[in-house]
Amino acid sequence: MILAIWGGTGASSKPSRQILNSIPGITLVELENNRAKSICCGGGGNVEMVAPHLSSAVAQKKLEEIQRTGVKTVVTSCQQCVRTIKGQARRQKLDLQVMDIMELVLQAIPSVP
Repeated sequence: MILAIWGGTGASSKPSRQILNSIPGITLVELENNRAKSICCGGGGNVEMVAPHLSSAVAQKKLEEIQRTGVKTVVTSCQQCVRTIKGQARRQKLDLQVMDIMELVLQAIPSVP
């Protein structure tokens, strides 16, 4: 599975990447703006409730950045990012799977009989 990752800057981005790199079959593709250059999805601080047009415009920029990678799956460790980007992609009927990192970890854990 090839997926893009974002979220977390500086030292906080390292654990997520370590987890994902430990899952067999995963190839990470970095967004253009990653780590210290990572930008918000538009939903942080519940901006959607206060300024929905601003939130949508920022989310669209993030979605376009994701699309430029060519991936069909994007993963983040932020629930707000999952909700915001998933909603933006759904409204545009885009073929993009947006996942929380824990969803991916759960899929990677073998079933125990």
